[in-house]
Amino acid sequence: MRVGRFPLIGSLAVFLLSSAMLLPAQEFRATLSGIVKDPSGGAVPKARVKAVKKDSGQAYSVTTNDEGFYVIPYLIPGEYQVTVEAASFRRSVRTTVPLNVAEKQELDFTLELGSVQQEVAVTSAPEIVNTADASGGTLMDVEQVQNLPLNGRQVYMLMQLTPGVMFLQTQFGSSGYSGTRGWDANNNYSMCGGWTSYNQFLLNGSPAITDEADGWAGGWFMSPNQDAVQEFKIVCPALDAEYGRTGGGIVNTTLKAGANDFHGTLFDYYVNSALNANTFTNNMVGAPKGLQITNQYGGTIGGPLYRNKAFFFGSFEGYHEIVPFPVVTSTLPDSVKILPDGSVDFSGTGYLVYDPLTTHLCTASDNCVNGQTYARTPFPNDVIPGPNSPLPTGILSRVNPSGLAIMKLYPAPTVSGLLNNYIQTGGLAEGRYRYYQPMVRVDYNFNEKTRLYGLWAWQRGHEHRNSSGFPYPIATGNIDSERDFTTTVLDLTHVFSPVWVVDVQGSFGRFHQDFPEGPMVAGLAKPITAQSLGLNMPKIPTTSLSIAPQIQVSGYQTIIGNNISEQATNAYDLRPVAMHIMGRNNVHFGGEFEDIQYADQGVGRPLGQFGFGTGFTQDDPFTRGHCPGCGATVTSDGFPFASLALGDPNSGSVDWNQTQFETWKYYALFLQDDFRATSKVTFNMGLRWDVQTSPSERFNRINAGFCWTCTNPITNDPTYQANLANATNQAEWKAAGVTPPATVNGGLLFAGVSGPRAPYNNYYTQWQPRFGIAYALRPRTVIRVGYGQYYAIQNQHDTRSGFTQNTGYINSLDGGLTPSNAFSTGTPYPNGVLSPTGASLGLLTNIGNGVGYDWRTRRIPFSQQWIVGIQQALPGSILLDVAYSGNYTSRMTMPEQWDVTSNDQQAACQVNNNLCNQLVPNPFYGVLPKNSSLGSSSKIQAWNLMRGPFPEFNGVTEFTNPGASSRWDALLVKVEKRVSHGLTLLSAFTYQKEFERNHWLNNGQFRDVTPIREVAYFDRTLVWRFSGVWDLPFGARQHLLSGAHGALGFLINHWNIDWIYTEASGSPMSLPDAYFNCSSISVPHPTFGQWFNNNPSCWQARPQWTRRVLPDRVGWIRNPYVPNLDLALQKRFHLTEKFSLQFRGEAFNLTNTPVFPGPSTDIFTPPHQLANGSWIGLGTVPFSQQNFPRNIQFSLKFMY
Repeated sequence: MRVGRFPLIGSLAVFLLSSAMLLPAQEFRATLSGIVKDPSGGAVPKARVKAVKKDSGQAYSVTTNDEGFYVIPYLIPGEYQVTVEAASFRRSVRTTVPLNVAEKQELDFTLELGSVQQEVAVTSAPEIVNTADASGGTLMDVEQVQNLPLNGRQVYMLMQLTPGVMFLQTQFGSSGYSGTRGWDANNNYSMCGGWTSYNQFLLNGSPAITDEADGWAGGWFMSPNQDAVQEFKIVCPALDAEYGRTGGGIVNTTLKAGANDFHGTLFDYYVNSALNANTFTNNMVGAPKGLQITNQYGGTIGGPLYRNKAFFFGSFEGYHEIVPFPVVTSTLPDSVKILPDGSVDFSGTGYLVYDPLTTHLCTASDNCVNGQTYARTPFPNDVIPGPNSPLPTGILSRVNPSGLAIMKLYPAPTVSGLLNNYIQTGGLAEGRYRYYQPMVRVDYNFNEKTRLYGLWAWQRGHEHRNSSGFPYPIATGNIDSERDFTTTVLDLTHVFSPVWVVDVQGSFGRFHQDFPEGPMVAGLAKPITAQSLGLNMPKIPTTSLSIAPQIQVSGYQTIIGNNISEQATNAYDLRPVAMHIMGRNNVHFGGEFEDIQYADQGVGRPLGQFGFGTGFTQDDPFTRGHCPGCGATVTSDGFPFASLALGDPNSGSVDWNQTQFETWKYYALFLQDDFRATSKVTFNMGLRWDVQTSPSERFNRINAGFCWTCTNPITNDPTYQANLANATNQAEWKAAGVTPPATVNGGLLFAGVSGPRAPYNNYYTQWQPRFGIAYALRPRTVIRVGYGQYYAIQNQHDTRSGFTQNTGYINSLDGGLTPSNAFSTGTPYPNGVLSPTGASLGLLTNIGNGVGYDWRTRRIPFSQQWIVGIQQALPGSILLDVAYSGNYTSRMTMPEQWDVTSNDQQAACQVNNNLCNQLVPNPFYGVLPKNSSLGSSSKIQAWNLMRGPFPEFNGVTEFTNPGASSRWDALLVKVEKRVSHGLTLLSAFTYQKEFERNHWLNNGQFRDVTPIREVAYFDRTLVWRFSGVWDLPFGARQHLLSGAHGALGFLINHWNIDWIYTEASGSPMSLPDAYFNCSSISVPHPTFGQWFNNNPSCWQARPQWTRRVLPDRVGWIRNPYVPNLDLALQKRFHLTEKFSLQFRGEAFNLTNTPVFPGPSTDIFTPPHQLANGSWIGLGTVPFSQQNFPRNIQFSLKFMY
């Protein structure tokens, strides 16, 4: 009986349901298919098609079916010889058939009549157009992987050479990304418009990504060393149903395999600062280059264990580096004078400091602006009096001893100025790195029908980076961080018959990282204790360390790193896949399963932290910039170091966190049919079904949503009812226009308490159809159209209130009018801290403080991607690929604040601030804990009782609102010349636009009706990258001087030049959160001193209770960005027939062009130029170099 040409999906349903087994390890091997025809075009059945890998002799054989159709799956990428034999026909041989990672190649044969002993050899290469599928993407072959210049030799940086793919990290160095090495695990890529966490990285088909729980979703664990990589492919959109959990793209990397001959390398790459350029910042201040010594060394070896049967490949890479990370940051300005009598003089700063204890209702003499309710009195002469100053009668010392002690910890500035006044280029601004990466792969052929391969890889590294540049012990950064990863993969393939093949792959991966934040946590410096600063901090049992709290002064460098962080992830994977040939249908189907375990041993900041801003030292307690005393010599009001000197933090917290151990599962079924309808048309049809289960915690230490309708137990609290019944309270509430609720609703829910252990619902209807068509309009022209639906990696916030307990600092007892004196007394937490209560308090958990939650109906982001394109093969082995591609992603998550005032209340408070800011009786006083935000004072601001529907909480935030979305549209143009005549070229051009709707412009005390739609933060309208690998056309076997030998040959033979050139638009620019009162924000010709209209008279501070109207970013002004050129020149010396030596020099950022950050949006610092020529202030671009200066690298590689 003849099998129909179209897929019989129904007949496979039972098999699919039984295949719900294990893993997201998508296929990295190639598939070769085609039709064997006779001279008249008729099918040749039962022809034997044999593919032999030329370097290893591995043979793969199939026979054609009744329609002359054949498929050879699971071919290890490499170069093959393909032979076709059939009775009464001459043998046909394709001597060179390159097969790449995850490639589907169609290769047809037309046999000639004759004897099988007669042979017809075809030496021409197959067509370079893709007639087998409609997926988009780019292959990075071995020539490009091994030769293109890579700073740090991290192969994933080559992803950028694909149209539609962007590496989004722009800041490198002390406070940015440390580099682009194999150490620098990263998820900061956008592929085909997808968000950074929506990509998949595969290593030999096995997952090489982190997962959703640790904040690095969609990033890779480990980048295999450059010499071990055979090739990798970037696929977006991926239209094969075998790929799951993506909303962007797929990166499929394959490692080299052993062969019948021994091959290997020994290499050493070396960088020394003597040859490098200095940073722009160092040159600006006359500072020398820092020390850099980089040594990247290792080798590879591969060969036979048993010829034609068993092979091995191993690699090792070691990395040692000292690298300068020049720091430009801000320390205590020299214009702040600590006087001998203990007073602190701020008169030299240009900022007027107000006394927070003088807060009063505005009077005529205060010159209050419209909407201002309260005012303060400035300190005389801008001096905060100290303990030994001659004080008038009734005036007390106001300098806090703890605040003064902290101020003295800051290092002296190295240059003058309020900001960017500390530049460090010496030993304190160094990064020290080391890591080691061994890998082993073994391939074993039992016979032509059964094959097994195994892979083991491990990497462990260490980082020591002082991000602050400040001296020990107050430094912050990744101080003695450690990160390690291991993966093991086993894969078995068996051919049951010419039409049935089964492959099963299993893998295990583990990722662990330990990140001490400062030298004291790492045990490298004698601790500064809280007691030494005059502070009595609570003792939290999650740490035995005795370290002072972290201090954050707004706009200045944070000091005292004390965060304790450690996480680990295990992933167990298994995937069975079957392939069945039916007529011209190549059907593969299977199931996937993944078991993920995530452990978080980090306990956060049990030693505490405090933040100091301007709120307590500005004229208006609620809005900065209402400054009647400002003028020609006074810029604005309030100064953050003044708040520190007074001992008045605006924020603070202490963590008491329990550890966490979560597990979750991933299940999938898929069916893919690649149907060769005619010799010109191939259809790709697929269907995928996913289930990403809710996580569960080993001891149910996780929240399970929020109950809106539950009556909170404090409703029946006698004290609460008495407060409601109090006649005086009622009168004050009535006068203020507020009414506390008689019934208080709401509270957190918990996993395993009167419900399932899983905090989220599971979704069982996540069907994802995929469709593509490749139509060969002419032999060298292919039109491709495709569409696919995808569910990305699930989002989860893992709220754990009751198990992770954060006690906030009570900064005020009257709504911010005056500060509390807790810090200044030396006991910041007089009522102690909140301890974890688990689920025991139920709806009362964290009451009086802010809470956040994930809805049980948390959704999984849903992506729709499409592509319409044409490929044209041009003379010279050049491929032109032009496509329009798009991506619309919905059900993305965004935080939404629910305890907000209504729009009418906000409008009324905008007219009269006092309606919301006035103090009224606190109905929760005596009911809520005194160390909670809302339980600390008998009076609260009226707006706390206006917001609803849960006034007993200081804010209720839903983290997983699924209302966010994004839309990406792009023109993708790729011109690619595969290696021929010693030249490989790749030009990738992208013209794109991405808009997103993923947050509310106003989402705090009040909220907008709808989220704002604006250009995505990573949008770059134009991106062009041009790369090449070129054997220079002179010397042996070249066009010029091909016979050179002897001394001349030694000089000119075997030279090669490689390059990567990048040019792109800048990213969208952020706008100040302020009112703009002039005609145009943009300027005709932006300069570093005026990137946008920064006339101070055009900008006005936005008063409290007014809505932000300017978008937070715009696409019509772009941040600075400059072209970049990386260049390599190498020469190869052939020592013998088998042994050679390669000497290579590389220059990264050859033109030494600096990239600067976006302009300042601080409206309270007017633009001005410093003596060294740099700029600070509103609308100016700081001369803080974001990229690395020119680096020169030399290498020596021995090859055999």
